[in-house]
Amino acid sequence: MALLEALVALLLLACAILSALWLRQLGLQAQRQQVNLSIAMGLAQDTAERMRLNAVQTSAYSRNSKACATNSA
Repeated sequence: MALLEALVALLLLACAILSALWLRQLGLQAQRQQVNLSIAMGLAQDTAERMRLNAVQTSAYSRNSKACATNSA
């Protein structure tokens, strides 16, 4: 009987350890997603700021994109 109780206790301990590892993995995944989101937001803000500061060249951008489209076709 003592062996059965020890086996059940070991099974419960294994389940608890696996649950803790699973929660840790979910936390790490959420942290990675947050870091990636932060990087993407920084890049988007930087690009928007560059576009805003270089607004006088907007017509050149549209001309160049049309020229690139005709050259690649």
